[in-house]
Amino acid sequence: MQTDLGGQPLVTVIGTRSSESKVREISTGRRGESAHQIWYGISGEAFLSPVLDWDTSDVWMYLGECAAGEHLAYSDFAALMEFYADAGASSCVVVADLKAGSNAGACGARSGCWVCGAVKDDHSVQNMIATNPERYPYLVPLMEFRDYLVNTQWDWSLRNFIGRTINKEGSIAVKADQYSPKMCENLLRYLLAAQDKANSLNPPSRVNALGIRELIAIDFYWSLRAWHPPFHALWVYLDHCAGNVVHAPKVDSPLRPSEVPNLGSILVGTDWDDNQSPLMPSGLRHPLWEMHSESCGPSLRVGANGKTFLSLAESPEFDVDEEGAYLFFEFEAQRMIDLHHHATADWTSAASIYLQYGTVSLAKGQSSAVDDMMRRSQWLQRHDLHGHRSADEMLRRCSVLSASQSDLFA
Repeated sequence: MQTDLGGQPLVTVIGTRSSESKVREISTGRRGESAHQIWYGISGEAFLSPVLDWDTSDVWMYLGECAAGEHLAYSDFAALMEFYADAGASSCVVVADLKAGSNAGACGARSGCWVCGAVKDDHSVQNMIATNPERYPYLVPLMEFRDYLVNTQWDWSLRNFIGRTINKEGSIAVKADQYSPKMCENLLRYLLAAQDKANSLNPPSRVNALGIRELIAIDFYWSLRAWHPPFHALWVYLDHCAGNVVHAPKVDSPLRPSEVPNLGSILVGTDWDDNQSPLMPSGLRHPLWEMHSESCGPSLRVGANGKTFLSLAESPEFDVDEEGAYLFFEFEAQRMIDLHHHATADWTSAASIYLQYGTVSLAKGQSSAVDDMMRRSQWLQRHDLHGHRSADEMLRRCSVLSASQSDLFA
């Protein structure tokens, strides 16, 4: 059981209500939640759910009584009521919430993640901007970024056409997958621009969707996937700060859902994952670092798949050290860009350097998977299949065409 500094048991008070939805009713019942006595989680934590049995009218009644001073509370909830009234495009918060309650879709008058793409249009934020433009101008650039994401999700030209795995036969799929390296760079630029614009419009709290820690996490994974030259995310950020600000364009005619394009496959071989092959890439190994394994360097370990890689200190989850991130950015970023940010470099080197500096730490048990990803990326770079590749280029390079493509070229 968790205790405070005085040794007293801690009770976490949560605001779940079983009437919110059928799923919530089932979940709260399964957990054994109670509004009248303490209940315990699977790890022994103590909880209390005081509004478990309330419906929406009970909530608004209580908030109204707090606003009238009938209850001793930490707030008069004026800001909360203004938010719901504005989000529901009504002068009355209860009427606005009732209107939202009649909306069967997601994102009625509800607060949540501003970038949520669960629905095509976020009517809550649209209502807030239209109802009270002096209060919510900072939401406009954020909505523009969010709308761009939603309106481009079915545009296959913005996707990566190089698969994420190499099969046992040594082939890699050529079909639309996750966002392409170029699209990811554009999204980074658009988000930086939206964040700066929002913060220039006096938001109630600073918009910090992307800070230095997030930037380095992006840089690490771009390098690990060999999507961009080393330290490209840092280069993009500095380019943005130098005045190259790019805002998300408006998409007037979003594409409708369609079948995922499957072009075929490319044969790249299996040596990337063969211990006996002299061609196998180094992956998560570093000769100079290994020379110091008896003093300050990491030792080697063998994974379940028989591959040898550096035994790095691991954390409970993937993490970017905040202080280390700021120090790296302040003292090393430009030097690293000057040394490594070019087309002929090993594009996975940034990921390796972040791990060497301790700026990034891997999740427990993740080292073997990262070693696989790094070797695969190094192998694809040898085959000139790294970075951004268009669908047309990949189609020309296919070893085997998919059935639909074969019909076209028969």
